Amino acid sequence: MSTKKTRIDEELEKTLRYLDKEERLQPDPYFFTRLRQRMEEEHKKRITFQTVLKPALLTLIIIANLGTAVWQYDSYQDKIQKERREKLMEVFIGQQANQNNETNILGLN
Repeated sequence: MSTKKTRIDEELEKTLRYLDKEERLQPDPYFFTRLRQRMEEEHKKRITFQTVLKPALLTLIIIANLGTAVWQYDSYQDKIQKERREKLMEVFIGQQANQNNETNILGLN
């Protein structure tokens, strides 16, 4: 088992020495220029999103909110009208009942 460990240690040392001797590769001289250009293009795409899509989405949200508000207002007005009709019907039915009672009392049937 110690020979296996010794071999692993030797291979590790050999690999580390190889990495120490290896020269660093120099980047392409135009690498940073291309990188900067790509970053600027991404920035322009982001500006397009911010200048076009954000206002469009905001407008859509506002329209949806206004539509919901109008719908709620109409529902409320319908409810009020229904309650008023019911009260008028109660009053009318009450008056009809009173007239019937009066005619019965006077014996005009």
